[in-house]
Amino acid sequence: MKLKTLRVIIALISFSLFLLLFFAEEAIQSSISGGLLYLQFTPSLVKFLSPVVKVSFGFLIVIFLTLSFGRIYCSALCPLGISIDLLHRLPSFKILKRSKHKFKTAWKKTRLFFFFAVLISMVAGSLSLLNLLDPYSLFGRMMTNLLRPIQVLIHNLLVTWLENKEIYIFSSLEPFYVSLKIVSITLLFALLIIWFAYKYGRLYCNSICPVGTLLGFFSRNALLGFHIDKDSCTRCRRCEKKCKADCIDSRQHLVDLSRCVSCFNCIDACSESAIAYKSIVPLFSASSESPQRRQLLVKAVSFMGMIAFMRLPYNSTILPQIALGNNQVITPPGSINQQHFVEACTACHLCVDVCPTRVLQPSMMQYGSKGILQPALDFQVGYCENECNLCGKVCPTGAIQPLILEIKKTVKIGQVLLKSDLCIVFDRKEQCGLCIEICPTKAITPLEIEGLLHPEVEQDLCTGCGACQFICPTEPKSLIVTAIDKHEFVDLSKIENQPVDEDVDDFLKDLDLDLDL
Repeated sequence: MKLKTLRVIIALISFSLFLLLFFAEEAIQSSISGGLLYLQFTPSLVKFLSPVVKVSFGFLIVIFLTLSFGRIYCSALCPLGISIDLLHRLPSFKILKRSKHKFKTAWKKTRLFFFFAVLISMVAGSLSLLNLLDPYSLFGRMMTNLLRPIQVLIHNLLVTWLENKEIYIFSSLEPFYVSLKIVSITLLFALLIIWFAYKYGRLYCNSICPVGTLLGFFSRNALLGFHIDKDSCTRCRRCEKKCKADCIDSRQHLVDLSRCVSCFNCIDACSESAIAYKSIVPLFSASSESPQRRQLLVKAVSFMGMIAFMRLPYNSTILPQIALGNNQVITPPGSINQQHFVEACTACHLCVDVCPTRVLQPSMMQYGSKGILQPALDFQVGYCENECNLCGKVCPTGAIQPLILEIKKTVKIGQVLLKSDLCIVFDRKEQCGLCIEICPTKAITPLEIEGLLHPEVEQDLCTGCGACQFICPTEPKSLIVTAIDKHEFVDLSKIENQPVDEDVDDFLKDLDLDLDL
């Protein structure tokens, strides 16, 4: 089998799995997320750097593959890179007569600027710049914020049409809400990448993407690479026209391996078989001195030293930490506290995608400069479903720890504040009971005063799920969930020991509340 065919098959399988990851049902998403995302460079690296999660070695496997075979990650495993390649095959790209590929000098200053800017911000304690530029996170935001709402809308329209025909095969999905600001930012990045792909091929991957730049440092001295035979080459430049990275200089018989994404187009284009994919850095040489091997070793040791330094405890970094923003932002169960979440989340929005109640929403600057676009719980949109732990199952970085369902039900992420002056029962002397009925832990109990059942909050049982705030009919809300410094565990054994007031229970049932949200 030809190497190009093998590369295409791997890329198509990878891309198909990524589509399933963001568009399939929750059971499929949670089952494939772990294996599929293990080899995504940035999530694996961030997970490795986090001191509270198990060590992840996926990024080291990617580095080993790059040192051995060149940048096959960018061509066959990176979802954004594969998307750029697929864009080039669209008929619209051909009709618009995009500029032909030809050798272009590397934008060295640009790529080094972005790379070191990301590196410095990471050492300073912020992932914001990395999150904005990381290829997997970019792809995830495009799928979740741009395409996922369209998919849900089409699905629900189809369900409605089928139900009108009395065909009840599918059920409707919860409408997918994304703020206009988030959609606008995501769309802007998408259009920029499409323009880069149309005008300059793999320019984003080679000059802006921090992962592409880092892997380019290693691929320059990879064991296998593309070599042009000067004696066989006729300088026809067909290889240049097919090189999507614009890194082949046929006149000088050179291939810039730091930018080459190992697509193998050049080999197919060359009618003289002048380009070969072969060993460039010999494993063994007659001379004990090998500058190429020495450079390879220095780069590998330097990188390992850098990540070892960055894995030190949070407070040991030499640069001042960037302050967090709003300390009232609530993070999902399993995220431990706001600081851990902000330091480990790459804003890929996969948790937003799988959340059944849509309570997880991308934020703008709620976390401050450290957490741009990272998700937060928005109880105006939904609430944290007591019987759901999907966000922890799919999170690739450990920002949301995977919790078994019974443990997740006991995690306290916030506490509710009752504003009695806004409550219908206290203020208008009218019966309500919505918050009492929906509370999954019975933290809100009825207290009868003058014939009316008034809500009473027991903080020891409240997990901060936000169901009461979401369902509260007053505006502004009379129940507000506020953040706590660190997530805790609630002892729910008290619920089992609570006596059942049959009169109150019958009263709430008689309200006939529609809680199928």
